[in-house]
Amino acid sequence: MDINLEIFKLSYLPTAIDEETLALNGREITEQLASLKFYDLKANCPTNAAILLFGKNSSFFIPGAAVQYVRFTGNDGASDFEYEHRFEGDLTTQMRVIEDFIKSQLVKKVLHNIGEEHQYVYPLSALKELIYNAIIRRDYQSNAAIKFYEFNDRIEISNAGGLYGKARPENFPQENDYRNPTIAEAAYNLGYVNRFNLGIQRATMALIKNGNPEPEFNFKSPNSFSVKIFKK
Repeated sequence: MDINLEIFKLSYLPTAIDEETLALNGREITEQLASLKFYDLKANCPTNAAILLFGKNSSFFIPGAAVQYVRFTGNDGASDFEYEHRFEGDLTTQMRVIEDFIKSQLVKKVLHNIGEEHQYVYPLSALKELIYNAIIRRDYQSNAAIKFYEFNDRIEISNAGGLYGKARPENFPQENDYRNPTIAEAAYNLGYVNRFNLGIQRATMALIKNGNPEPEFNFKSPNSFSVKIFKK
């Protein structure tokens, strides 16, 4: 099978199904996968969502399932870059690794007076919400990786695929819709996002509370979505 069943059984299944139900579950693994929209019993193969979340070689089947991080030395893409890394592989692992990377590399304390509350260059919750938003909502038919670029004065995140379904420029971000509902459900079960379609608003509030400017979104193109997150 083209998916890693250990990741599904050990990392994902306990987050999606309660312990009592799991203990009583005697179904075949394909039926368990199918019940969570990860297997097509009629076609006898994993779904695209399963390949993305648990695939042994996700990029072979879906080349754009990656996040390309670049740290530039200046304020634009013409400047030199000092570090780059491509996050690839199954999304279950990829999202965990990206969270660890954000914590260790991007969320840095700002010097403050003794006794004041800690503040950061970028709040962790905002960066997590916005990069996971790109992973969940991107158009996986595109072969282009998500761009996760760090400049001296900001971070930019951009992905293929514009606003989707009920979401329109005139009602964003109050109205929301999912291009990849199974991926969104999985990200919720794994604890990376909330279920209430408030990720953008929560990220904006976290930035304001931390003293950062409000993020700037570009969603006018039907083929792409991007956000600029400015440094404190």
